[in-house]
Amino acid sequence: MWSGRTDVCLTDHEKAMLDGSHGAAKARAMDLLLRYGQALGAERLVETNNVAGAFNASTPSVRALAARGFDAVYSELNLDSNDVVEVPRMAVNTCQLITGIDNAKWRIQGIPDDLAEQQKRGEAFFGQRGINMHATCTPYQVGNVPVLGEHCAWMESSAVVYCNSVLGARTNTEGKESTGAAALTGRIPYWGFHLDINRRGTHLVEVAIPVEDIMDWGLLGYWLGEIVQDEIPVLTGALIRPMLIKLKHFGAAASSSGGVEMYHLPAPRLRRARWRRHSPADRSPTHCTLGRRNAGVPTRTSIAQANARSTSSCSVARTIPSSRSG
Repeated sequence: MWSGRTDVCLTDHEKAMLDGSHGAAKARAMDLLLRYGQALGAERLVETNNVAGAFNASTPSVRALAARGFDAVYSELNLDSNDVVEVPRMAVNTCQLITGIDNAKWRIQGIPDDLAEQQKRGEAFFGQRGINMHATCTPYQVGNVPVLGEHCAWMESSAVVYCNSVLGARTNTEGKESTGAAALTGRIPYWGFHLDINRRGTHLVEVAIPVEDIMDWGLLGYWLGEIVQDEIPVLTGALIRPMLIKLKHFGAAASSSGGVEMYHLPAPRLRRARWRRHSPADRSPTHCTLGRRNAGVPTRTSIAQANARSTSSCSVARTIPSSRSG
């Protein structure tokens, strides 16, 4: 536990959580946030009512820990605590982002029965404590849409860049432990993208070639991320007004090839999108592999339409993970 002085200024309520007046779990959470905030140089904590993290027990490495109970899982993995504390209901709106097992088709995935059952028991535990089991890396597609300027505590690089850039909310790329602590306290260190000064553009990018379809946006994102790394680009030029899935794809690409957590896209001028002979929809697919539970309705519709037009005789099975609520 934390002992000694800190430059992080705490409110009376935060001090009460830290000294254990609100239970051992919140004390552990505040201890973690205090150490985290001091390491970051944060002057204070900021209130948040929107947490998106990883609250699960779906991997073989967690078997031994889960055998001790899911309080032990949360204590060690979400609070960085060697001591097991009883986990109360979350203090703020909290959702779970990822999971590795399909609760209905785990045998098709080759998952052992005991591991599938472990995940189900874990989800029951977390759900009873107020965690919404969204099972998606794109919570903004299934109802978690923060408002402009809202302070959030989100994991998942592609979700963070969308939250900051498209929705105009504020979050840093948090981890399993910091989101676990934020969910119990409604607090996160006030630093990084929570501050106005850190949200200003650093690179002006004039796009000269029309960017229209999803492949264009993905390629632009991969190129841009490699160039600017973790800084903040401002894009102007020949950008056709994008749909949600194109901005999602662009941000995910930029955060993967670099470390982009925010970009600025001044309202693109309206242009009639030109039909392109070699668009992705015109190609006959041979197989389809998508990421973890982030395929929204528009994506699944596009894939279904492409498959319907395909003349390919490929017999490769196609799996399209999506969220349970989307």
